Amino acid sequence: MKKPGIAAMLILISALLFIPIIPAWAYPAPPLPDDNLIVNPWFRSAEDPHKAGLDGWTNELTDGVGWGISQKVDNPSPEILVSGDCGFEPVYCGTGARWAEERLDGEKMTYPGLDVYLHQVIATDPAHQRLNFSMHWVNHRIDVAEVLVFGSQGSNGPWELVWLPITISQDENPPPCCVPGHNDLPWFETSMLSTTLAVGYPYYKLVLHARYPAPDRESGNVGVKITGVYFSSGLTNDATSLSTPVVVYNPTIVSGGSTPEPTATPTDSGRPTQPPLPTPTQPGPTATPGRIPPGDPTSTPVDPTPPPRIRP
Repeated sequence: MKKPGIAAMLILISALLFIPIIPAWAYPAPPLPDDNLIVNPWFRSAEDPHKAGLDGWTNELTDGVGWGISQKVDNPSPEILVSGDCGFEPVYCGTGARWAEERLDGEKMTYPGLDVYLHQVIATDPAHQRLNFSMHWVNHRIDVAEVLVFGSQGSNGPWELVWLPITISQDENPPPCCVPGHNDLPWFETSMLSTTLAVGYPYYKLVLHARYPAPDRESGNVGVKITGVYFSSGLTNDATSLSTPVVVYNPTIVSGGSTPEPTATPTDSGRPTQPPLPTPTQPGPTATPGRIPPGDPTSTPVDPTPPPRIRP
């Protein structure tokens, strides 16, 4: 059970520091806005909505390997589900997309250094220049987990990178915090992130990109899970204002003041490549989940160059 007052205190701190991250200690999640353009934002099976599935998303497989699914009481959900993955009990048995080590027939399978992509093409009104995004996520050690938004005049591209709402990296596991019985790791939810483009597009490709390092005994688990993905577009009178990406690093949340370059640039196929990330020169306020923010924060972006690809 969550400790009384902790969530309220952290939300107040985030509001005071303009940090667009909300810790979600409990696993009931509010429904997403009705104007969400994402198909299957909670990663449910179309055949059986009480189970997890990637329906509506395109999993870009490499030698048959790509994003997987997760369903457990540790995951947030907007509604109660009865599923065998949660003992057939009426609980918030959340579903999500997962990239992490896995077990197959009792054998552990790991893919350190492998970039995986999960995307969805979204049609909208090209007169809409305002884009909005939010999501829930939880992570262990992760080289990069990020969301990229590409725009195009056609549903098959060519694609141009127009927005990087959030990028997450973590070279050590988060310290135990706040949620006894749930691997001591909180889920997080971004607040509503928005940007205004110079010109709107009739089609967008929203891409979830992840890569994790090699697991080891001392550092523990690797990977990331994502769910509750929201994306919408709308009319606006605002001037062009491409927002600075929210950078989550070890597990400091950085917002405002810094202007890091995106960790990816588009290619003709819409699959990003990873140039080095410059160090921000003006770090903004920080907050560590479950702790009072430090008085003199700093931020050091991760080097996004992938390690050599290793196959088990």
